[in-house]
Amino acid sequence: MQGNKKIIKIWFDLFHFGERNILAENNEVEIPWNLLGKYGNKRQINGANVNVPSLELLLVYKVKALHDREYKLKRLLMSGIAGERGWLRGKIRKDMQDIRDILQTGKINEGVLDEILETTKFREYYEKAMRRFR
Repeated sequence: MQGNKKIIKIWFDLFHFGERNILAENNEVEIPWNLLGKYGNKRQINGANVNVPSLELLLVYKVKALHDREYKLKRLLMSGIAGERGWLRGKIRKDMQDIRDILQTGKINEGVLDEILETTKFREYYEKAMRRFR
């Protein structure tokens, strides 16, 4: 706290719209970063223009990240490679908490979420990952 103002830290993931965001398990499934153009909001933060995803798109990005990390962890465990396991487990815990937090807002528009899942062909993976949150 500074005076009567609360200080918070916000972390942004930066990427280029041209970068691909392909599912690790299936390279035919992609959740393009440029979906922010349709399912995002432009904000100005400390003089920088940023695109912030809608809750529905953020949820899909988070579930995709969780799925990719769990897939990679399983492959690392099977191969016996020890390097990234601890880091991946920590990121998986954070992804799961982020997903819980998004769901707890109660503000997910199911129609928008359905549209994103259809557009990206991610529905099967999304539904499988979300079973543990119901």
